[in-house]
Amino acid sequence: MTLQIRLILLGIMLAALGTLGYLGYARVKAVGYEEAETKYLKIIQEQNDKVAVKIDGIEKLSNTLVVANRSSQAKYSGDIKTILAEIQGKPLYYLKDGQCTPTAEFSDSLRKVIQRSNQEVKDSQK
Repeated sequence: MTLQIRLILLGIMLAALGTLGYLGYARVKAVGYEEAETKYLKIIQEQNDKVAVKIDGIEKLSNTLVVANRSSQAKYSGDIKTILAEIQGKPLYYLKDGQCTPTAEFSDSLRKVIQRSNQEVKDSQK
C-alpha cells in the first residue's frame, strides 16, 4: 500500500474511534443525568410529602382555632350582653368633689369580669 492510502485509512480509523468515543461519552453522560434525575426527583417527592403533611397539620390546627374562637366569641358575646343588661339604666359613676367615682355595683361587676377572665386564662393553660 502506498503512503497516501495508509494515511487515509489511518484518518478514517481515527475519525471512527473519535466518533465512537464521543458517542460512548454522550451515552455515559446521558445515563448519569438520568440516574441523578431519578435520585433527586425521589428526594424532591419525599420533601414535598413532608411539606404536605406539615401543611395538613397546620390546616387542622387552624380549623381547631377557628372553631374554638367562634365558640369563645359566642360565649363572651353572651357574657357581655348579660353585663350590659345588668347595668342598663343604672349609674356607672357619680360625681364626688368634682371627680368621677365608679359606683360600687360597677366596681363589683368589673372585679368579677377581671376575675373570670383570669380564671379563663388559667383554665385554658391547663
